[in-house]
Amino acid sequence: MGKLDPLAPWDHIGALDPKRIELHRHGWMLPASHLMVHESPQAAIKRIASEQLELLDLEISDPKIISEVYPPRYFQDLADHWDLEFISFASVRSVPHRTRAFLELALIDPKVTRQSEIARSHEDILASVGIELLPN
Repeated sequence: MGKLDPLAPWDHIGALDPKRIELHRHGWMLPASHLMVHESPQAAIKRIASEQLELLDLEISDPKIISEVYPPRYFQDLADHWDLEFISFASVRSVPHRTRAFLELALIDPKVTRQSEIARSHEDILASVGIELLPN
């Protein structure tokens, strides 16, 4: 997971506007983005690995597809939020400490990480694949 660099072009690489960048900049988040027009989930995964992690030629699993609808936690004046998530896994030998997108990258141990330390509601994505964090 990473702590985003607020100076990186997150509007393009992660679909985050300045308000959301400020909101999520202090927590850990998964490398993630929205799909671009006509982009397949597999192409998006490779783009995210390249743009956010600066990793190329990863062996990436086929995506697990999850859909959920929920009231927004941070933007409560908006209608229910709908996510269609394509979650893939990759094996890496080492994690870069920093990239152009993230000020810090690390493998997070769920046994010692609290849900409140995770940004962008990515604790829900982790739970969707069976990774439970410590309660707040």
